[in-house]
Amino acid sequence: MGADEAELRRRIGLTSRNPWTWHSHCMLDELVEGAMDMLDEPNLGNRMNMVPVIHSGHPLGGLLLAAPSAEYALRATARFQRVMTTFERARITDEGATLLCTLRLPDESRPAARQLREAMISNCVRMLRLVSGEHIAPLSVTFRHREPVDVTPLAEVLDCPLYFGSPTTTIRYAISDLRSRAALASPVFLGLFERQLEAQLEEVPATYSVRTQVLQLLEQRLGTGQTQLEDVASGLRMSARTLQRRLGAEGSSHAEVLSELRSERARVLLDAGEEIGEVAFQLGYSTPSAFHRAFRRWYDCTPEEWRARGARS
Repeated sequence: MGADEAELRRRIGLTSRNPWTWHSHCMLDELVEGAMDMLDEPNLGNRMNMVPVIHSGHPLGGLLLAAPSAEYALRATARFQRVMTTFERARITDEGATLLCTLRLPDESRPAARQLREAMISNCVRMLRLVSGEHIAPLSVTFRHREPVDVTPLAEVLDCPLYFGSPTTTIRYAISDLRSRAALASPVFLGLFERQLEAQLEEVPATYSVRTQVLQLLEQRLGTGQTQLEDVASGLRMSARTLQRRLGAEGSSHAEVLSELRSERARVLLDAGEEIGEVAFQLGYSTPSAFHRAFRRWYDCTPEEWRARGARS
């Protein structure tokens, strides 16, 4: 996007460099808003070319490359989206000779909303062209936001009629345009990646519990100093009081989730041979002594004693 990556990651507490790591539905909002603060780029969304991540090794990326057609790729993206996020951003509707994809955001009022809508639409178009090997143009695109001052860069990418100020953000294709054989179609690899994604999808609950969302956000922010109740609540777009109440309704608490995550991560890092001071840092403790006290509570021994037991076994 042109922004300093390290500074942007520091601002939002993002630790994983893997583009396929699960993120709370607010992490992308925070990422884009951080870039908006750092860059003077009114067409940021259109510049957010996410298509290269389909080469990154995730089963969904492999599935898209092996897809038999652009139509399959579009339907598969919607079908398997819950492998990546708790929020259903895309919904496909068959309309006879056309296919309508409706795109939603968790919070349509956030400052990043316009840029995210334009990013999702432009990357959908780019992805289908990459898969098909053809310059497939949508029949039309609608956006919820008002028409930008300069719509030319977006119009050049989408190459179709654009309508702004609509009730929903949509992209419509003629099904016949999407059904030609894809450039890299591979039935063998398609079946392999489909089975992997089906297995992952079966493990995804219909809706993520608040506790799971807190856990996964903490996993991303562990070691950044942004793991306090207020930090997590802000990342999930709710007040600290609301987060406490919702966790309590599930029989859990922020302190409990953080402690469980740290205890498990500490054991894994120590067994992997990490230095004790480095483990304390990665878990977000201000001092090694604070980590020692916590470790004794968890396992009734010091980190050194734990490591010594492992060495003897």
